[in-house]
Amino acid sequence: MDSIIKWFSGGQNQYMDSWHCMSHDTLWVIITIILNLMIVVGYIIIAHHWSKQEKIIPDGVSKRVLNRLKYIFLYCAVCGYLFDIIRFWWPGVRLMSLLYIFLIYYTFTFIFRAGGLKIVYKDLKDSGEVKEENIKLLEHQEELEEVKSNLELKQKELEEAKQNLEISLDSTRRTVSELEVTNKELEQFAYLASHDLQDPLRTMNAYLKLVSKKWPNSEAQEYIDIVMNSNVQMQELTTNLLHYAKKNREVPSFNFIDLNDVVEDVLNDIKLIINKAKAKITYDNLPELNIDRIQIKQVFQNLLTNCIKYKHPDRDPVIHISCEIRPTECVFSVKDNGAGIAAENIPHLFQIYRRFNHDDRGVGFGLSIVKRIIDKHNGRIWVDSVEGEGATFSFTLPRTRD
Repeated sequence: MDSIIKWFSGGQNQYMDSWHCMSHDTLWVIITIILNLMIVVGYIIIAHHWSKQEKIIPDGVSKRVLNRLKYIFLYCAVCGYLFDIIRFWWPGVRLMSLLYIFLIYYTFTFIFRAGGLKIVYKDLKDSGEVKEENIKLLEHQEELEEVKSNLELKQKELEEAKQNLEISLDSTRRTVSELEVTNKELEQFAYLASHDLQDPLRTMNAYLKLVSKKWPNSEAQEYIDIVMNSNVQMQELTTNLLHYAKKNREVPSFNFIDLNDVVEDVLNDIKLIINKAKAKITYDNLPELNIDRIQIKQVFQNLLTNCIKYKHPDRDPVIHISCEIRPTECVFSVKDNGAGIAAENIPHLFQIYRRFNHDDRGVGFGLSIVKRIIDKHNGRIWVDSVEGEGATFSFTLPRTRD
């Protein structure tokens, strides 16, 4: 170790330290040391300042050039002035010369790349703007922290709301599943009940007819007629209930069918009803769709007979069937000039067994069955009406089916 120190200080040609060079002039030695220390501290402060400021300068040529400038200041402080102080006691000139190599490297690197100084000036300007923005951010630091805290709180609330929503969805799914099971059980009950009621009603009706024939002029004939009429209504009710339950259980058989043929078949089936009511029924050219022929035929039959049944007392029925073809669906309309429907009754029109104003025509199943069929075809049905001016029943059928 002593030999290395000796080599740095001149080896066999031992250099003279500055203390001896200045002939032990204590006053000027102290002044020189103080001046050198001040320069060293100044250079270090400048280098430290650049080190702090370069963090806000964007990466690029200017940042690299200024980084080298920082090391130039540090090496100038060490090689140029700190060593001058050390040389007062130890003449390590050779070590100082080696350190000069690094100083020369950084100095000439800075010189050769000084073409990037234009970028430096621009980035210094930009960094000044950034600094101003940073100062503004610091001024609002508490406000930003509060906003951040509120956002985190809102995020937690959203997470809790999400969890509650998932719980509600699970509960809803379970409820829907239970309702589906209950609905199937009710449909099964309605089917069995209406089916099993048919035989007792037929038997009762047969015996009432026998009693009526055996004692045609008896005093009980009036009561027998009342019971028979009630029995007929009960049979019609159970028949419709059975039919409604069957529609719930039926799966549509889809095929491409010309709706013109379907409507023509309906008109032939209800020809006697049409002639008796002196009704006039027309229809536009209808499309071909993928439907269950039997079920859609029943839709048109129920709607047309409904229009005739509830005709206006002062005019013959005029009914028109139209179709609007849209990109994804067809909208069918059955319009009449009948008695119309009161506005308060429209929301309940498609409910099962709903009749209005003590109307005894039918038992209230026809429109419920129509809605059930349209639902099974993934369509919608609604009615527009003005009481006394007629009604328009509209329903949709998809143009394509998955």
